[in-house]
Amino acid sequence: MDIVVICGPPGSGKSTHVREEAKPGDLIVDVDLIYAALSGLELFHKPPGLLPFFCAARDAVVNRF
Repeated sequence: MDIVVICGPPGSGKSTHVREEAKPGDLIVDVDLIYAALSGLELFHKPPGLLPFFCAARDAVVNRF
């Protein structure tokens, strides 16, 4: 299975690109959405104390490959 990493500065179109190119069954791991889900805060707020929890959530998904 291929893993594609999309990165770039804020507002550069990463999320739009992923939405436009995603196919049914693609797994999308979005840093901003994971932080928002863990914190209950709006997108782009990343409390530093949540970093270990974010990493554990991300790794749990990625390590399933």
